[in-house]
Amino acid sequence: MPIAAELLHSRLSLAQVCRYLRIDPPLRPGESVTWMHIDPRTGSGINAGLYCYDPMRDDEPYVLSLGTYEEARIVGPNGEDVGTDRAVIASLDFALDMPDGETPQPLDDSFAARLKLATAELGAGLSDDDDQPLSAVLIEVGRILAGWPSERISRAAVGAADGAD
Repeated sequence: MPIAAELLHSRLSLAQVCRYLRIDPPLRPGESVTWMHIDPRTGSGINAGLYCYDPMRDDEPYVLSLGTYEEARIVGPNGEDVGTDRAVIASLDFALDMPDGETPQPLDDSFAARLKLATAELGAGLSDDDDQPLSAVLIEVGRILAGWPSERISRAAVGAADGAD
């Protein structure tokens, strides 16, 4: 399994992160992709989200946040549903990569925005290769997510739909 601490401060563009995760086109600020599904046959599934924020407009410390968890239903001794167990696959937060002391700017050209990995937690289910670069970790997570249904949401579209009532 890659060592999360060794991946910190890795730098990629927003477009590269999205490409490695198989998100096309890349997310823009205010957009998200979610994966939430439990296979009724196996009782296991996925709960994941990738969220893109604008540092000037959103009250968020990160530009891009990914939380990916494997979920499994817990069945009691009499077959009753007693909850869900969750294990981290990958939890990654990316900050805007800019010189110290510089004020964040709106993400007008979000595809070219340079990001650096600020926080990382990796689960035991990832590759056994300790020396994987961040790109390889993202490709592996993207491969896992590609097997599950997803929904892409734009905050602007949600706001427009809310205002139409």
